[in-house]
Order: sequence, then C-alpha cells, then structure tokens
Amino acid sequence: MHQVIFDGGCRVNLNKAGKYFSKTSACDAAQVGIAEDAMQRLSREQGL
Repeated sequence: MHQVIFDGGCRVNLNKAGKYFSKTSACDAAQVGIAEDAMQRLSREQGL
C-alpha cells in the first residue's frame, strides 16, 4: 500500500499498482487524481 498525504488532512491510499482504493473524507476527486498521477510517475522514475 502507498499513501499520498495532502495539507488539510487528506490522505489517499493506493494499491501496489498505484490505483486509488480509499481516502479520508477531507479529499476531493482532484486530489485522488493527483495522487494516482504522482504514484505512476514515481513508479516510472524508479523503473517499477
């Protein structure tokens, strides 16, 4: 599991493939998309 944390209490949880599976109530749809994009970039940069 991976977690992306935003200011304001938003935490987006992603599976090993970088796909969203849960979030805190403080998150909006845009933050979920940002978190998925960030994890996909990280995976590409690390060659995963």
